[in-house]
Amino acid sequence: MPKVNCSISYFFSELKRLLFGYKYIKDAFRSGRVSRQFAERIMLAVATADGCEYCLFGHTGSSLKSGMSTEEITAIMSYTFDNCYLEEIVALDFAKHYVETERKPTKRVLKKLVETYGPEKARDIMTLIKIVSFGNLLGNMVEDFENRKKGRQRAENCSLLFEAAIYRLVGPFFKKMKKDGQRIILQKNSFLVKQLNQQK
Repeated sequence: MPKVNCSISYFFSELKRLLFGYKYIKDAFRSGRVSRQFAERIMLAVATADGCEYCLFGHTGSSLKSGMSTEEITAIMSYTFDNCYLEEIVALDFAKHYVETERKPTKRVLKKLVETYGPEKARDIMTLIKIVSFGNLLGNMVEDFENRKKGRQRAENCSLLFEAAIYRLVGPFFKKMKKDGQRIILQKNSFLVKQLNQQK
């Protein structure tokens, strides 16, 4: 799993990045330019790249609930995109690139996103990616706080007090999201539980 930057300055820079595009958030969800299943695929791609255990279980459960097949989910988690719609692959690849470049996509890759989907749909995709990335940051901080006790901390530059505050604020939400995701996965396809456990 990749190291996670949980410094206070990084957290607030990510929050600022998200709030800066606040006016686009409503539009991204209401415009209909990105379908629910497409949004789920994007969120799953980001969660996989970020390595947030809570988010992986939550988004896998949501993906199954929205009607995605096990094959599609496995393809997204392995970044082969074999069973994904061709018209969505550029966005899924961009989601992975966005995380791997620490939220600083190259101009070439950003240009390809806009050329493929047009400026409005590309902006909706970017907005979804930013929302999920920030959620994953919170989830990773919750997970890291719990892992401190087990000696498996993977966060860098983090303050114990700041992590504890985040844990207290959003820990119950992420625990419920993971539990709900696990329940849906077990109901629909237990094979994915093994796949998700390998992602840890």
